[in-house]
Amino acid sequence: MISRRLLRIKVFQVLYAFFKSGETASLVNSEKELFHSISKFHDLYHAILLLVIDVRDYAASLHHHARNKHIRSQEDMNPNTRFVDNVVVEKLRNAQKLRSYINQNKVSWENNPELIKSLYTEFASTDFFVKYMHDDMLNFLDEKELISQFLSEIVQNSEMLHQVLEEQSIYWNDELEFALTMALRTIDKINIKTDHEMNMPRLFKDEEDKAFAKDLLRKVGLNSQTYKDYII
Repeated sequence: MISRRLLRIKVFQVLYAFFKSGETASLVNSEKELFHSISKFHDLYHAILLLVIDVRDYAASLHHHARNKHIRSQEDMNPNTRFVDNVVVEKLRNAQKLRSYINQNKVSWENNPELIKSLYTEFASTDFFVKYMHDDMLNFLDEKELISQFLSEIVQNSEMLHQVLEEQSIYWNDELEFALTMALRTIDKINIKTDHEMNMPRLFKDEEDKAFAKDLLRKVGLNSQTYKDYII
């Protein structure tokens, strides 16, 4: 769920645009922009989780292509599918609420195949990925840890991802850290018993948080001259 800190940041961003617009500004329109930007943040959170699934699927496609080469090595015929079979990724894939949101809101990385390839290539070259692929004593916590490391070390630091996010939304680059935090919490809550009814965080903690954002925007907008006088 979106934090009060991020709500304040979003209100600040919208208010900045409101004051820069001068007489043409409307608090009603600014309020619409605020809640639109909040909903786009929720898109980003779901898109980050979808990245995990898409990178796994890219790895599976490499195995498929290797098996269908004219000249195949032993490794091509018998690839190491440990990451492809990762239980945590499969639980994400089967989460009905995640899939429903992605489908309804058309969240997709379909137009960014090079990003998926880049993320996997970098991921597969890390020491923690190599160790995971060759460790014979893995357990469920190790499966979770791999996905958490992918998010915190590969996704967070991907320059290509930052470029893509900047193209898709003026807010997303500033919000990636918040979305990753939510995604990591989601991964942390997955356990061996988690099934297709896996809970996903709501956009707002409660109606009070939603009202807080709306009231903060309106009260600052309507009382801006008073606050300006205080500052002076």
